[in-house]
Amino acid sequence: MSEMSDPLNELHSSADPVDLSVIRRGVVTGASFMVLLRLCFRLVGIVSTLVLVRLLSPSDFGLFGLVTGASTILDTLSQLGLQYALLRMPAPTKAHLDTAWTLGILRAALFALMLSASAPVLANFVHDQRLVEIVFALGAIIFLQGFENIALVDYQREFRYDRLFFYQLAGKLSGFVIGLVAAFLLRNYWALVLGTAAQRILVLPLGYIMRPYKPRLDLSEWKLFFHFSKWLMVINTLWVVDQSMIMFVLGRIVGASGIGLYQIANQVGSLPASEIAAPIRDPAAAGFARVCRSPDLLRQSYLETLGLLVVVIMPLSVGIAIMAQPVTQVFLGAKWTAATPLVSYCAFFALFDSIAHTPGALYVILDRQKVLSVVLASTLVIRVPLVVIAAHMGGILAAMAALTASAFLNMFIWHGFAPAVVGLTAGGIFRATWRTVLSSAIMAAAVALMMHVFPVSPYFPVFVRMITIALAGGAVLIGIQYALWFASGRPHAAESMALALAQKILRRFSTGTA
Repeated sequence: MSEMSDPLNELHSSADPVDLSVIRRGVVTGASFMVLLRLCFRLVGIVSTLVLVRLLSPSDFGLFGLVTGASTILDTLSQLGLQYALLRMPAPTKAHLDTAWTLGILRAALFALMLSASAPVLANFVHDQRLVEIVFALGAIIFLQGFENIALVDYQREFRYDRLFFYQLAGKLSGFVIGLVAAFLLRNYWALVLGTAAQRILVLPLGYIMRPYKPRLDLSEWKLFFHFSKWLMVINTLWVVDQSMIMFVLGRIVGASGIGLYQIANQVGSLPASEIAAPIRDPAAAGFARVCRSPDLLRQSYLETLGLLVVVIMPLSVGIAIMAQPVTQVFLGAKWTAATPLVSYCAFFALFDSIAHTPGALYVILDRQKVLSVVLASTLVIRVPLVVIAAHMGGILAAMAALTASAFLNMFIWHGFAPAVVGLTAGGIFRATWRTVLSSAIMAAAVALMMHVFPVSPYFPVFVRMITIALAGGAVLIGIQYALWFASGRPHAAESMALALAQKILRRFSTGTA
């Protein structure tokens, strides 16, 4: 295929004008649906766990968790980024869709075979041969999931995240119901396997009903996708190292107790990043793809997305870090007191890392995966020895301090090496985020003062105190944020996007529309 006919190279050609206001609405609405979906998943997961722990044994969860852990690593390593490649195309043809669908099946088959081949190793590792049949069952589920409707990517292109919300929630609820029924009947790990099968497979026909598409096996455009995906495989390998490195370091130096403290603290401290920042990335990438042929619009869209991300997660992350002690007492209990400083570190680490990784979609959408792999490798060259040395010298707290420091540095590295075509500058980033940084700092000072002035007492128990101070801190934050916004001349930024979304929600509630 010649370069001129390559849809991935048409990104820099002339294109019809794009209405940025439509992109803004699409990103905000899409992000709202994805955050809501994540919260629904979390709620269903909590209810499911509360029931299943009474019906299944710890060994059932342990066996299934080991298999899914290995599956997650293989899944990350084998990702091809087919959806991103299709999003970047101005108008993907039937051949492009068919090729992506065929490659998805081949990837799923390879993934399933690799997982199945690991069954004896995993079974010997835990000295339990039951694990083999779980691996084979999950391998079959993964293969069948490869037949998912690739045309659903058009919903991302059209910002129809309400349809994706319905599709994915239907799968989650299917798995929830089937898993609980199986648990009542079988009382063993097969309930977890069947629940997973229901979530991933039963929903597949729904995808073809929602978005009619008749696929056929076709590899005619494989070179295009290979060009796009080859560096993503390198990037995915580096991601696995980045995500798992801290666990191996802590396990080697401070043992299982240190890993346990970190895992629990990270679940609490990283909540804003995992439940809000992560779901925003898909709609943001779809928005970048729509304007990627116009550098000025792409820069403006990116800065607005960055401002929206920061305005949402920074106050929450800073609040968790400042209130780590009451948060730990209320949600974890007295036996987890040692996790308090770790919660603070994890909150800041997740905040900095989320901001650092925000331009990741720019690298991919603009076909700069090679640069992204170099950036990620460079940050690992700094992070890994820094964390290892700190852990050896000061234990788990020093390791987390080093991890947090590396995340702070990463914000500058990732943005500093962002694709030049976007034209990001320190001034532009500052203008998009300074109001949130300042208002979050003032909120943190106000919360710290209130925690000192109003200690825990019989008349002011820890839970009531935590909620009261959190609400007061939120009021301070919103007041300062919008005062600064008005003083700045009410620019179109995260504050105006948040107001527009709130007004839209209020209108729908007042009119009774969905």
